[in-house]
Amino acid sequence: LPELLTVGNMTKPIVVYGANGFIGRNLCILLSKLNCDVIAVSREFDPLFRERAGKRIQYIESDFFDTNQLLKDVNVPAATHILLVSDSVASTWAVKPSMEVRGNLLAHVRFFESRNPDDRLIFVSSGGTVYGIQENQQPISEDNAVMRPICAYGTTKLAIEQYLFLGARIRGYDWSVVRPSNPIGPWSPFKKLQGIVNVTLQ
Repeated sequence: LPELLTVGNMTKPIVVYGANGFIGRNLCILLSKLNCDVIAVSREFDPLFRERAGKRIQYIESDFFDTNQLLKDVNVPAATHILLVSDSVASTWAVKPSMEVRGNLLAHVRFFESRNPDDRLIFVSSGGTVYGIQENQQPISEDNAVMRPICAYGTTKLAIEQYLFLGARIRGYDWSVVRPSNPIGPWSPFKKLQGIVNVTLQ
């Protein structure tokens, strides 16, 4: 991810949505150490995280899923926006996919509609659920993988990726998709059944 951020204008602020989550916390601290202008956005923040992350980071408490209020709270003319927001994990809406569409997908599409050509968007997708079960020989590469998600979570992640691409054609912003696999580190959500490392350790 740091390599992605070196492309283009590094003077733009970097807005991290879902900054209070496991990846968001580590990313904000890393970007701060790289002397980036970081704006952390989350519904709420853990005081211990704010204490460790320091005062260099600007903190904004706002709900990504309330688009109108979010755009008022985070009014940055041109920025790099890193999207880590999700209201679910792979097993959340297993039998009711419509909840994924109404929540996660719709909020992201509304956000993409609000962007402009001076923005850069980095969507942190899923490293496994978008691929599903592959028929080809393992290991697979992005060049020969067929997208066959087998859960609502993965289907939504893949749909968000497609709407991100579509939004770029309409709005003109730059974009990237990152699909991390089983991240682990400080603040890992061990109580959530997400990620083979966390589940195994639990």
